[in-house]
This record gives sequence, structure tokens and C-alpha cells, in this order.
Amino acid sequence: MGLFEMTIRGGQGSSDVSGPKGGAGILNQGNLELHHVTVMGNIAHNGGGGIETIGGSSLLLGNSTVRDNFSHHGPGGGIVIAPNSTVWIWNSTISGNRVNNSEWSGGNQGSKDAAGGILNANPGEAWLTSVTITANGARTLAESKRTGGVRNRPNAKFFFANTIIASNNILRVSPETNCTGELITLRGNLVEREASPQDGCNIKDWESTPLQRPTDVIGNFFPDEIFVTDNVDPSSASPVLRNNGGLTCTHALCNRRTCFTGNESVAIDKAWQQKPGSGGPFACEASDQRGATRSTCDIGAVEANVDTPLHPDLQCSGLK
Repeated sequence: MGLFEMTIRGGQGSSDVSGPKGGAGILNQGNLELHHVTVMGNIAHNGGGGIETIGGSSLLLGNSTVRDNFSHHGPGGGIVIAPNSTVWIWNSTISGNRVNNSEWSGGNQGSKDAAGGILNANPGEAWLTSVTITANGARTLAESKRTGGVRNRPNAKFFFANTIIASNNILRVSPETNCTGELITLRGNLVEREASPQDGCNIKDWESTPLQRPTDVIGNFFPDEIFVTDNVDPSSASPVLRNNGGLTCTHALCNRRTCFTGNESVAIDKAWQQKPGSGGPFACEASDQRGATRSTCDIGAVEANVDTPLHPDLQCSGLK
């Protein structure tokens, strides 16, 4: 089944213990493709706020945005990949999704580990290329398992290339990390981490050797070193989801004119430099999420310094 050029919003997950609680926007139990789709403003009692794949299902998510979804008791605000499911995501944005597990509900504490953006459960499998995961957040009772961006549970598989996982701290709670669990890099990624991380995020090379390569950008970055943001103060700036052209809302990389630092984004020209659209194992698509032609491979869903016509009806501020 495929869905194209549409918005899925306003779904409400059931609080009935005998019924499904996740996948308030989409509960996928088969083989589903989403292209140029926005999944936004859905609220789950438990499970995935935006999308949940279950029971051996598969999901292909391309040129799409999963934004501003919420799960009251986890484990994932944006996307939950349940056991034995496989998900492929490319040229897409995961932004503004939240989990709040800080309160008891009906004697149920909810999920003790949760992710605002993507939760990959054992033995789920995820493959990401040219994805932007930012501005998500999680509040849980178990502080050591509070993940704003991506949580990969033990024995689940998470492969990623040319992808940004950064600035996932919209709830301003501490500690709140960008990723936890073992993530397998196919190179060309940007991951925000402390210099000596204790966040439980174990990034391993796809060849099973420790990651010490310059083809991944790993460090502690302010949002305005990567994205166009909403505030000149680096300590309180947040990435701005906006109409940058195309059919879906995206996060633009800042350049020397729009970065408050006066430098260009640390994600520009840092992805795996195979010719865009060449079909190489780590090459980005010939065009970005908006449909703009990629001249090089910038990290994330949007190519920098390439303008594309704005969609006149696309609203990205709030849930309009």
C-alpha cells in the first residue's frame, strides 16, 4: 500500500488496555510506502505518537516529514519500530516529536526508556539515509534512558548514512541525549555528543571497527552551528522548521549569511561524497527532500545553498 502527497494529522490513540495504544497517526501492520507525506499532530496514549510498525511489517518513508507528534507514556513520540519490523527512511525530517513518561497513569508507569524521535525495539531493523532528526524531546522517570533523538534497544539494528542527529533537547530536561544504544554508521553522519560521552550512545563502524574516522562529524554543537535557528543567543536557540520549498516542512542548514557564527553549517559538504544519485552504497539521492537538485552531498534531508520555489499553501509554524 502506498500513500502520496498527503497529510495525516489529529489521530488519537486509545487508552483502552485491550486495544492498540500506539500509532495514533499510522499503525502499520503490513507493507506500507509513504512519499511526500506529512504525519503531524497525532497523540498516542502509549506506543508511537506518529507512526508505529508492528508484527513483521515494513515501512518505506521517503521525502516526508514526521513532526509534532506526542506519546503520553512512550516509547516513541515520532516513530516506533516494533520487534521484527523493518523501516527504510530517506530524504526525510523527524522533528518536534515528544514523549512524556514522567507521570503514572492508572497504575502504569509507562515505558521506562523512550525516544522523542525514533524508538527501535529488539529485533527491529532501521536503515536511514539523508535524514534530519532534530528538535525532538523525551521526559522519562528513568533518566539514564531519556533520549531526545534516537533510542536503539539491545539487539535491534540501526544503520545510518548522511544523517543528522542533533539538537534534540526541546524539553530542556537533563540529562537528555541525542542517541542511546548501538548505532552502526555507514559514514557521512553528524551526531551531536559531548567530547567524552557518557550518554550510552555507542556508534560503531559498519565494518565492526571502532569509529575514529573524519567521515563522520561528531561533537558538541550549538543548533546555530548547524541549522537556521530562531534566536541569536546560542544557549536558547532552536532549529526552525519552515517552508523551504517542496511539499513538506524542513530544517534548512545555515550558511555564512544565516549562521550566527558567520561560518557555514558544519554539515555542508560533509556527507559521503559519491555523486548524488549515482546509486553508490553511500550516495545520497539526486535531489533532496524538497526536490532540489543536490550538487554535492550535504548531511541531512536538505541540500544547502540551493533554492527551490516555496509552496504557497505549506504552513510550518505550529499545528496549522
